[in-house]
Amino acid sequence: MSLAARRVKRSATVAAIAVLGVAAVPAERAVANRNPKAPSLASMLLTVGELPTGWGVDNSTGSGVGCLHAILEPPGVTQTANASVTFADNASLPQVSEKLATYKAPIRNVFATVVGNLDRCRTVKGTSEGNKVTGTVGQMSFPQYGDQSAAFTVSLTVNGVTADEDALIVRKGAIMVGVTEGTLGPPDIVQFQGFVRKALARVG
Repeated sequence: MSLAARRVKRSATVAAIAVLGVAAVPAERAVANRNPKAPSLASMLLTVGELPTGWGVDNSTGSGVGCLHAILEPPGVTQTANASVTFADNASLPQVSEKLATYKAPIRNVFATVVGNLDRCRTVKGTSEGNKVTGTVGQMSFPQYGDQSAAFTVSLTVNGVTADEDALIVRKGAIMVGVTEGTLGPPDIVQFQGFVRKALARVG
């Protein structure tokens, strides 16, 4: 396969694994918290200095495929603020994304809605950059974080390439946190837990 073809496959795969709409709003364009006395959500995001050597900010965008589309902003639920950032290892995979959001509705209700939608999203069908995407979603065993949390494993196939992603949804106070790690093959669970702990330590 040519280098150009590999880049096309990688681009489509990265866009497909942007589960939860985490990569939809880069940190530098994050919506500001409307309470001027509250810390901005963007200031709570992970920074590149907290990641291993070789990782950098990835400006790839995506909003999720099929029933995973914008999962942190369900229909009828309005976000009052959000911020997100995505990192990649040496401009490739694995890729780690984080999104923070606050809502008009009670955060407990939003958490239940988001997790319920993911529970029902067993089979994924859609397109990413014009490429057909299929996949599956299921709950996974994972330590509890924040006030409430739920973890999911996602497997997506695009252009004959299968990417796997671990996704964690956390309610911490009035903030919803989404953290994902996607790569070709199973993500490193220990590494993912490390990213989660670092991300949550900054939120609040």
